[in-house]
Amino acid sequence: MSNHIIETERHGLWIAVSLIVALLGVLLGLAGVVRVHQLGVATQIEVLALNKRIVALEKAQAPAAAPAPAAAPADAAPAQ
Repeated sequence: MSNHIIETERHGLWIAVSLIVALLGVLLGLAGVVRVHQLGVATQIEVLALNKRIVALEKAQAPAAAPAPAAAPADAAPAQ
C-alpha cells in the first residue's frame, strides 16, 4: 500500500504539466505588464497633447482678455 498522492509512474507527467502551467502564468504576467506599460505611455502622450492644446488656446485668448481700466470709486467727490 502506497501513501503517495501522485503515483510514481506519473511523476514525469505531473512535472511537465506543472511546468507548462507555470510558463503560461509567466507569459500572461508579462503580457499584462507590457499592456499596462503601453497604456501608460499612450495616456501620457494624450495628456501632453491636451496640455499643448490648452496652452495654445490660452495664448490665443490672452490678448482678448486684457484687463479693463480701473473705475473711479463711486463716493469720490468730482473734480472742480
